[in-house]
Amino acid sequence: MQRRYEQDPALVMLTEHYAKALIAVLPMILPDMKTSTAQSVIVQVIQDWEDVRGEFEQQPGLYK
Repeated sequence: MQRRYEQDPALVMLTEHYAKALIAVLPMILPDMKTSTAQSVIVQVIQDWEDVRGEFEQQPGLYK
């Protein structure tokens, strides 16, 4: 993961953002939350990141 962070510094900001959001939401989630619910949240985060990354890759000179 450290290599990923070095190659893509924006990933650090993204993971920090979602970690803070998760900390804020966890106390509101019922203790019997299903694994599939948590998995859906993780999948959504990955999809969001890929969307952001795709947008930046289309802008010449801004993302490598």
